[in-house]
Amino acid sequence: MRWNRIDVKLGLTMITVFLLVFAPFVYVIDQVFCNYYYNKAKEEAHQLTSNYAQMIANNQMLMSTPMVEMAGNITQKKIFLLDEDGDMITFTGTDDLEINIKEFDLQNLFEGRPVFYEYVEPFTDIPYLLYGHPINADQFKGSLFMLFPLNDMYDSMSTVRQLFLLAGVGGFFLALGFTFIASRKLSSPLLEMQAATKKIAKGDLNTKVIVRSKDEIGSLAVGINNLTQELKRHHDTRSEFFASISHELKTPVSYLMGYSEVLKEKLYQTEEEKEQYLSILEHEATRLNYLISDLFDLSKMEEGKFDINKEWIDLTELADNLDMKYSLKAKEKDLLFTVKVDENLSLFYGDGKRIEQVFTNLLDNAMRHTTNGEVTCEFRQGDNQINIIIKDTGSGIPADELPFIFDRFYRVEKSRSREFGGTGLGLAIVKMLVKLHGGTIDITSKENEGTQFTLSFPNDIGNKERGEKI
Repeated sequence: MRWNRIDVKLGLTMITVFLLVFAPFVYVIDQVFCNYYYNKAKEEAHQLTSNYAQMIANNQMLMSTPMVEMAGNITQKKIFLLDEDGDMITFTGTDDLEINIKEFDLQNLFEGRPVFYEYVEPFTDIPYLLYGHPINADQFKGSLFMLFPLNDMYDSMSTVRQLFLLAGVGGFFLALGFTFIASRKLSSPLLEMQAATKKIAKGDLNTKVIVRSKDEIGSLAVGINNLTQELKRHHDTRSEFFASISHELKTPVSYLMGYSEVLKEKLYQTEEEKEQYLSILEHEATRLNYLISDLFDLSKMEEGKFDINKEWIDLTELADNLDMKYSLKAKEKDLLFTVKVDENLSLFYGDGKRIEQVFTNLLDNAMRHTTNGEVTCEFRQGDNQINIIIKDTGSGIPADELPFIFDRFYRVEKSRSREFGGTGLGLAIVKMLVKLHGGTIDITSKENEGTQFTLSFPNDIGNKERGEKI
């Protein structure tokens, strides 16, 4: 048995608590029971002795001896009568009765106080309760003693103690069985979770924990299942990313190797063909450089080592540049591109290069996934913030994909992503850059209807001096 198992610990704890509660309880019950019967015996002895002493006092000395003998026959008790000097006058029972009344007991009797104590007969070892009551009459002064055997009472108490012991042992084994069942039932979900987490740690991400309740243990099971799903999704996404990034890297590298080999071997016909090959090499090298830069930037952002250089930016000027750049792209695809800017748009304190990268990534996505309709980019001035809304009428994003759209390496509809290009890093970088500027980004989308990104940045123009840099 493994003593560090939770069910063993729980069972031992429950048994210990049971014993700590049950043992004092049994002891108290035993003491109450014994004291009750002992006090009842004392009360009976006191009542009987005082009654016979009163009868002897009322009938005077002439009738004392017959009355003592009669009382002994009736009660089947050993009774003896002493005079005021402590000498025995008469007794009933065995002749070998040897009882030495102590001097202070005689003094108590002489002063009218009854005495009692336990006495063990020396030859039979039978315990007695010896009770003495004073007799104070005109013609006789002395005391009456009666012996009440306690062996029957002690036997009854012993029997009761045995019953208590049997009940205690039975209760202990009953509690032991209950504890075993309860501890196993309470700990079994935790043991199942332990086994499940070991499987998950070994890579079995299809492992599920059965949710048996709605308490804290049930919440823990739900948490483990959610964590497993998240790990599985991350694992699948990472695998897809490596496959995609391998493909993305392999394509430009293949172009670079192929066309460089063509140029090296001078397999071109004309100078124009040579220039065309050089342009292809330049394009693929630039593409490869962008891909490596995105990976490098994302890595630094996740490590918290990415620096931004803030300065005052004129967003109206930035909007004009975006209008010029994307109007041409929209015209090539026969789309309508519109930029709207509030007249009172304030300056923005941020890294101009990175903010432009945010808008470029979002607008590139919008243009890439919109085949008809329009793409709009709107700059709005709020009370304490600047809002930028980028909206398209493209293919949209399925509702079940929206929660993961900003995750690194994630791409919506992988086959479609390969068709349109991209590695799943763009939106992850966008969210990181927005966060570094203290802003937020939200997305709403309907499949086959379009997508809208809403960016909100704090307006710090009242707290910064123009031209300040960090």
